[in-house]
Amino acid sequence: MKANNRESQRRIAYEAARILTELRSGDYNYACQKAADRLGLGNKRLMPNRDEIESALREQQRLFRGEDQATALQHLRSLAMGAMGALARFKPLLVGPVFDGTADQNSPIRLHLRCQPWRAKRRLVVPGSREAALLTRRALRQRGSKVGIRARRPV
Repeated sequence: MKANNRESQRRIAYEAARILTELRSGDYNYACQKAADRLGLGNKRLMPNRDEIESALREQQRLFRGEDQATALQHLRSLAMGAMGALARFKPLLVGPVFDGTADQNSPIRLHLRCQPWRAKRRLVVPGSREAALLTRRALRQRGSKVGIRARRPV
């Protein structure tokens, strides 16, 4: 029975990887649910974990995209290194598909920045807030760097 469950998990993981590739999405939960529905396997205990899906995604990219994916990944990583250099004082950390090797040419570069809350114009600016993103954009513009930053609400 366990071998059958393992095979079902593997099938769901490969189908979820295919869905992620088709939709150019990073929503693993949605892809898992959609894959299970397509295969008629709705049991929650059969759902593969994120590592299994990423492994299946890498394998599909290696088989179907080959050198194009590797070239795109290398280009995105070099862009990320440039952005990390421009943002060095915020101690950037590369995360997401560019870090784990599942990125293609349309994948976003995701950086986590670490900083202490600072005071600007006598009020506290919270890291990750829209105001912090605006101030960061202004600072980068003054340095001549063209890096896109999206604000994310603090947790």
